[in-house]
Amino acid sequence: MEISTESDKSIYRLLDEWFGAQGFEVTASGKLISSRRWTGALHGRTVTVSCGPRAKTKYYGEDVSRRHYDGHELTIEIPTTRFTRITAVPGNAPSFGGIERFLLKRMQMQHFDPADEVYDHLKIHVHDPAWAAGYLVQPAVKAQISQVIPVDEQSISFNLQPEMLYFRMRRNLNALTPNRMEKRLRALCQLADLADAMPAPVKPARRTRFEIMLAENPVKAVLLLIGGLMGLCVLVVVTLIAVVLLGLQDLWIYGVLIAVTIWLIKRKKNG
Repeated sequence: MEISTESDKSIYRLLDEWFGAQGFEVTASGKLISSRRWTGALHGRTVTVSCGPRAKTKYYGEDVSRRHYDGHELTIEIPTTRFTRITAVPGNAPSFGGIERFLLKRMQMQHFDPADEVYDHLKIHVHDPAWAAGYLVQPAVKAQISQVIPVDEQSISFNLQPEMLYFRMRRNLNALTPNRMEKRLRALCQLADLADAMPAPVKPARRTRFEIMLAENPVKAVLLLIGGLMGLCVLVVVTLIAVVLLGLQDLWIYGVLIAVTIWLIKRKKNG
């Protein structure tokens, strides 16, 4: 997807100049991708900022679909020293149902209510409630969270992950001005400082193997994810075929075969 207007191009130039003045390495990733990645140091912390256009498909009847511009996605990554998890998104953010519950359970996270009106507009999940309570109660944290996720914001998320503070938002490119970028970066750097100043969590969180792979080899991680989804689709199709051929009464035979196959895979992996 190309940046089609001179206004968009001028905003990218302003951001390139601003990040360049801060000593960041500025990388343009191709004319057709129209994205940027800036890496450098700000307020004493290493910061990586990525920005690129996003699109969504709209359907007009059965055979007609078009890709429409859906804003630019901005992501900010700041390394930290804390092994914990806190996620905060607007309360009206869409829920992904069973997938969201599965991921929260997989990462041992639970819904958390700080019982403070500052956070009333947010949906918060945490890994260590005691550590999160001590972090979120601080006046400086409240002030910066309000700066990062104002009451009227949408399509935005704040994530404190093991050894990383991760922020994501989707906006039209003309909203990503250097002045707004600097304010948000300053707030996020302070939130990272405040997290590092806290005692280590009693209940530490660890990065999952997929998160480690995603950080070290994102292409491999995405390919494995796609492969897993394809494998799941194949399993569903085979199950339906088994129901038709074996019937419900003899379906236990298929279940035994699946269980033996999983056991053999695990044995080979561990051996």
